[in-house]
Amino acid sequence: MDRLRVIVISERNSPPVVKGPAIVARKSENHDRTATALESHRDSRLRCHSGIRPLRNQSHNYGFSLIELLIVLSVASLLLGLLMPGLQRMRKAGWQVACASNEHQMGIAMSLYVDEYGEHMPYTWFAGTPAEEGGWGRKPEPGKMMTVYRGGQYSWWDGLGLLFAERYNKDPQAFYCPAHRGGHPYSRYETQWNVPDSHSIVGNYHYRGLSGELKPTHRYKGEYLRRRWPNMVLMTDGLQTKSDFSHQNGTNVLRIDLSVDWFRDANENIYNRLPDSGDENGDFGQVWALLDKKNGGR
Repeated sequence: MDRLRVIVISERNSPPVVKGPAIVARKSENHDRTATALESHRDSRLRCHSGIRPLRNQSHNYGFSLIELLIVLSVASLLLGLLMPGLQRMRKAGWQVACASNEHQMGIAMSLYVDEYGEHMPYTWFAGTPAEEGGWGRKPEPGKMMTVYRGGQYSWWDGLGLLFAERYNKDPQAFYCPAHRGGHPYSRYETQWNVPDSHSIVGNYHYRGLSGELKPTHRYKGEYLRRRWPNMVLMTDGLQTKSDFSHQNGTNVLRIDLSVDWFRDANENIYNRLPDSGDENGDFGQVWALLDKKNGGR
């Protein structure tokens, strides 16, 4: 018993043992591992209690399945099909407004021309010349009144083209309707407007050029025409062929009082009277007579 007491006393009185760096590092590493394990265990318990399943593979990339992709494409196609008719109607309405604006510009230019040329309308070769006036006569060609520049032997600006030649309307694109479906787009004649050659230039608007008596309108003064035919149409969309009738369900018309109206051709009374090709003769006299009826097509 005395011996045991001596050993305990000696251990208490002995100096502390200095541990080496390796032992301290190993203990620190064990402590870190223990802390990490406890934290992982605590996070796992929290996920289980909250209903969140731990991710087994953090590097996995999730994407659409084939069925989900097909559903998205089907919905997109359905929405596109529902929206397309409305967008098409909006686009046609925009073309109609732009066309009316072009005709309004033409009306202003024509008014300036008439004031300067003693109330006479722009001259057009295609109105023809009565035999008693020219000696030999020239047959009217009302189907060619879309021509703004005559090519060939007697090359010069004609009809509505005189408004450009005399600088009353300096914008060549104003002579073209954005809804044009025929063979006379602006791109076809773009390079000819400033440097015309021997080829004809055709616009998208049809100049009347003839009165109700089939005499050239430039033979009359504008004041006389306004009194005689107060609703007279001076120009409208192309009438040379069916494909030149730009809007199909109607047409903008410029009347002699410079107002621009929308003439609704719901029954295709205008369209059916137009020739299928430029080589055929259409019923232009009847067409102009229908257009002269104020609100007749509404």
